Amino acid sequence: MKAILEKAKAFAVPTKLEEKKISETVKKILQKVNGQLKKSKVNAELIVGGSVAKGTWLPGISDIDFFMRFDYNKYKNKSGELDNIAEKVLKKCFKINRLHGSRDYFSLQQAGFYIEIVPVLKITNPKQAKNITDVSPLHINWIKKQIKKKPEYFNEMRLSKQFFKANGLYGAESYIKGFSGHVIEILVVYYGSFLKLLKGISKYKKKQIIDIEKKYKTPAKALEAINPDKTQGPLIIIDPIEAGRNAAAALGNEKLNLAVKVCEKFLAKPNIEFFKIKPIKIKDLVAKKKKRKLIILQAEPEKRKIDIAGAKLLKKFELLKEELTKEGFKISEADWWWDEKGPALFWFYLDPKSLSKTKIHWGPPVSVKEEFIKGFKRSWKKSKIKKTKGRYYVEIKRKFIKPEDFLKNLIKKIKKLKIARS
Repeated sequence: MKAILEKAKAFAVPTKLEEKKISETVKKILQKVNGQLKKSKVNAELIVGGSVAKGTWLPGISDIDFFMRFDYNKYKNKSGELDNIAEKVLKKCFKINRLHGSRDYFSLQQAGFYIEIVPVLKITNPKQAKNITDVSPLHINWIKKQIKKKPEYFNEMRLSKQFFKANGLYGAESYIKGFSGHVIEILVVYYGSFLKLLKGISKYKKKQIIDIEKKYKTPAKALEAINPDKTQGPLIIIDPIEAGRNAAAALGNEKLNLAVKVCEKFLAKPNIEFFKIKPIKIKDLVAKKKKRKLIILQAEPEKRKIDIAGAKLLKKFELLKEELTKEGFKISEADWWWDEKGPALFWFYLDPKSLSKTKIHWGPPVSVKEEFIKGFKRSWKKSKIKKTKGRYYVEIKRKFIKPEDFLKNLIKKIKKLKIARS
């Protein structure tokens, strides 16, 4: 096991060259913006955020987060103006995009990185927050404090994140519903190491409640205090900073169940392959085809924020799946994959048999009012109306008996989607 984890660091720990590039980029942005803040006489400072601030980022990182922290005493009554003040300063430094949120924030491209800058109040206690984003730096500080106590957490957190990412478990976005980086970091602190975390997850059953800072005397008290909408998921992690928040609220049942299985498999038979991110390839999908029909579609993501683009892709996938089922095609397996860079792949394994040439369209029961029956007959006056089991119906010719033909017609109405293989 020790040898495998040592090898895994090659996938989880950035190279010195990458660290240097991140460091230089961060330094340039901080110097430029903080210099402009001082010049504009704005009582605020730009600080780096996210995994870069904590030092727990993974190789290949493409985005860096920053916070523009405004002096609390001076701006606490101007919370609604922070985004406008930030925009004036940032426009003098970069070409920026303004994005809408609970408080507007800003994005830009720099040295090949996607940068986001969020204006916040500089607070020391969550109760001071005027907006949910004000608390974010406190979450980062909590993790940094834990790492300071135990520097070994750097690698333990990175190994954990890489393991979760390689197995499709990483990301709290709505199209993933997995473990956020912050949740993984909290769990590493709670269990103490990567291996102990995996052992803990492998034993999860039903609803698990983790209160790392012991904010509540009992699990029941915790459930009473948290918004019921945020406790519907399979895992409840009492946020170390905000006691009324479930840090794992975005996690879905499917991802937790998958996490349990993956952790069990790795612990039973450790292998370096669990740390390798494996892109889905068309040839691999074809190899799993067996005696089923396989249709693969390629979907171009919209040029939006990753979480929004991902949500749009998921919506398209679910629409296709729903329409195929509604039309009568039997799907034995369906899924999709996206590397957050190029096009996404949607695939459907279906019954190889074509549908019958006709299908039944059901009408009203024979017991309803005559006016409804007459309406059905008028609508289908060119068809032979029959009745069975107390209900009227017509037998109509199907427009499509093969799923590939149905999809070709359906995607004419959907942008940036094409069939890659059928």
